[in-house]
Amino acid sequence: MRTWMRLVPTLLLILPSAPALLQAADPEIAVKKEDFQKLLDKVDKLQNDMTANSLRGNRTEEELRLLREELRKIRELLERMAAAQGATQRQAGFGPSSPSSNTSRLATPTTGTILLQNVYSAPATVRINGQSYFVDANQTREVRNVPVGPFQYSVDVVGYGTVQSRTDNLPPAGYRITIFPLIP
Repeated sequence: MRTWMRLVPTLLLILPSAPALLQAADPEIAVKKEDFQKLLDKVDKLQNDMTANSLRGNRTEEELRLLREELRKIRELLERMAAAQGATQRQAGFGPSSPSSNTSRLATPTTGTILLQNVYSAPATVRINGQSYFVDANQTREVRNVPVGPFQYSVDVVGYGTVQSRTDNLPPAGYRITIFPLIP
């Protein structure tokens, strides 16, 4: 037993240098250690690539969200523009009464009034059946005694040219032409 006790301090001194001695004894261990280090380097590279791809994906997702928001705003703007364009008010006129109906009614008017309303910041000229009428910016003008029935008109805005040209029907109750900016 005493012999064993004498060997313990010697073993304790040799033990820390044992792996180095083993490694020096077996050159294959050194090669496997290099392979292990290469494997660790590859795992680190894969982790870095995954992080980079994740960040790119987040950035792409944010850009897609912003594009969707812009599309929503454009769609709302188009809907508002369509609603504003359809806001021109028209009233139905009634034809003359039949001979068998009440004769105490007033005769149907043969002329009507067209209201020219320029809500644009530039002056405009409106041609109604070949006759020109000037309407300054943000002004309203009445054109009286226009024969009821079909009529042609065009709108020319200073600096923009002809912005509207059409044929419509003038009822006895009147008609309104609103001049407003058209967004292309």
